[in-house]
Amino acid sequence: MYSIYAGNTCIYNDISPLESVKLISPKLTLEDNAAGSLTMTVPTSNVGYSLIERMKTDIKVCKNDTEIWSGRVLTEDNDFWNNRILYCEGELAFFNDTTQPQAEYHDMTVRGFLQTLIDIHNAKASTNRQFTLGAVTVTDSNDSLYRYTNYENTLECINEKLIDKLGGHIRIRKDRGVRYLDYLADYPNVNSQVIEFGKNLMDFTKKWDMSEFATVILPLGNRLEESDIEALEAYLTVESVNGGSKYVASANAVETYGWIEKVVHWDNVSTASALLSKAQRYLSEIQFDEMVIELKALDMHYLNVNAEAIKMLDEVKVVSRPHGMDRYFPVKKMEIPLDKPEDTLFTLGDKIRTSLTSVNNKTNADILKRINELPTRSQMLEEAKANATAIMRMATRGYITIVEDSQGSEALYASNVRITDPEHIPSNAKFWKLFANGLGYSSDGGQTFGLALTMDGAIVADYITAGSLNGEIIRAGTVKAAAISQEFKTSIANDINALRQEFTAADGVLRSSISAKVDSSQFNTLLYQNYEQFIFGFNNNSTNIQLSTSGIGLYSGTIDTSNKLIELNGNGVNVWRTGVNIGKIGTNSWINHDNYRGLVFDLEYEGGYMTWARKLSSDATTYTTVLTYARVETDLFNDEGLYLSCSMYANGNTIHQANLTDVRTNGYGTYTNQRTFVTGVNVDTDGKVTSVDTVTCNIVNGMFVN
Repeated sequence: MYSIYAGNTCIYNDISPLESVKLISPKLTLEDNAAGSLTMTVPTSNVGYSLIERMKTDIKVCKNDTEIWSGRVLTEDNDFWNNRILYCEGELAFFNDTTQPQAEYHDMTVRGFLQTLIDIHNAKASTNRQFTLGAVTVTDSNDSLYRYTNYENTLECINEKLIDKLGGHIRIRKDRGVRYLDYLADYPNVNSQVIEFGKNLMDFTKKWDMSEFATVILPLGNRLEESDIEALEAYLTVESVNGGSKYVASANAVETYGWIEKVVHWDNVSTASALLSKAQRYLSEIQFDEMVIELKALDMHYLNVNAEAIKMLDEVKVVSRPHGMDRYFPVKKMEIPLDKPEDTLFTLGDKIRTSLTSVNNKTNADILKRINELPTRSQMLEEAKANATAIMRMATRGYITIVEDSQGSEALYASNVRITDPEHIPSNAKFWKLFANGLGYSSDGGQTFGLALTMDGAIVADYITAGSLNGEIIRAGTVKAAAISQEFKTSIANDINALRQEFTAADGVLRSSISAKVDSSQFNTLLYQNYEQFIFGFNNNSTNIQLSTSGIGLYSGTIDTSNKLIELNGNGVNVWRTGVNIGKIGTNSWINHDNYRGLVFDLEYEGGYMTWARKLSSDATTYTTVLTYARVETDLFNDEGLYLSCSMYANGNTIHQANLTDVRTNGYGTYTNQRTFVTGVNVDTDGKVTSVDTVTCNIVNGMFVN
């Protein structure tokens, strides 16, 4: 039974025959992390027609006398018969009434930051618009938030600085007249109803994008050291534990849709059995993570009063054997026609949220300042106690069972679902387990125990808050304390100063890896397998660079030969000019001497010259050549050869096998002629010259030649 109250006056009751408590088309909309809304048309005969005041009167909706929503009238209109058409917003919207001041918050827990926002809101809001912080189970990976507020309204702060970054679910809970605001990491209840295709679920696939749907997957685990194909990576497969087959299939889905295959990587999985388990879970659960189901459920509660009613944020099991789907979906939205509750529209599904906390590298002084401003031990204890109290008092459906496993060992389970078989616990089960080996808590169906007290004396926990903690050695990635010695602070500052450069480099690597959709090995494999599609997609979106299987081309404009500038391929860098391949810089070898390799500057037949040139001044607009090779006679060059436009220095080294013409020395030209030289004189006994021996020489360009 649904009823609506304006203040303390009942203005609607779905089973009463009285006209004074009838409304036209009352519809309640509930949504995760939203205020929700109520729309209704109030006829003149209704008892609340003159009673309801916009933004002032409290409106609440009850189901079987239990409040399920509360809010206020936001907008109003009138129809032809003067009926009041009202739109009401939920009480979460009360946070829109206040703003947060400009402030900087650091080294705060999630609970501490949210408490601060609520305190500022409550200081301004009227009593009936205030909130009390309830359970907070969302945590930051560092348990140390760093946030700014800058005149945003309080609801914007909660959404942008908490939910958008850390995920989780904001829920309003009423207990003994107190309005609690819970911030929950997990969905609070597993509903006992089952939504099954073909029974109470007729068709949910119309709006489902099946492009990523698979009936068969090839699961690949960690990379192996050796590969049968040298050019390709080898990965762990499930052959050894799957009857010799690498493939894991959903038999029902294959029968319905045929063989639709997909490769899925788990790079951190190193055993075939674990890989097989993950593959089976992927087919039945994980591949449906992004699915959103809209259904007019035959909520079985309306057909069977003993069935549990589906509520907001419940996790509901959805089974579709034709698709191989068997998983829990959260209820994210409910649209309830209060006068026809059997037509309630449920939206089930979740979007996977990945949140990262940013890392800020500050100066030593700033970091030490933060250390000094850490909360005191008593503050940390009081906050932890308050949160523990709120969690313990929070109403949660649960079951306590004692179950015997296949080895005959008994264990006590306190869980959100009824556990009868310890070998087949649902993956969404959250439970405490007490048995001979210890006490532990799991939030993923027993795959991992993040909190445990084991028989070997070990305590495993994400957070331990204590008045005092004694021990010989404390090993920690993060240490927070009310008092830290100056010597310790100085040592921290010195370490930070020494590592700052490494942190900066690491931050760049981290950002790069986070932005990647896949890890490096997977990316290489995908690129290798789909290189043609990659090249096609890249070329369609690039105006200056084009890829091909043979190389990379650079263009000055339109992608055609006339605008081609450079092509990089296996032969080197090929240079083009006005549509002509001029030459290349690369490597080559001598004919018949393949082992004699080197760097070459090759001029193609269409190329006229190769040159070295320079600018003569900083504002020069042209380049002046200093060494040029010309291959043809032109008006620039008389013949093929090397042309110097600057001095050449041999530094005392010998120039061999040179034919010189028109040589000058220190500005003087060379001499060319025929000259006779005396080589000997003949004298008689009296001392007279009787004859002279001579030789005639040819001098060409200042050099004696034969």
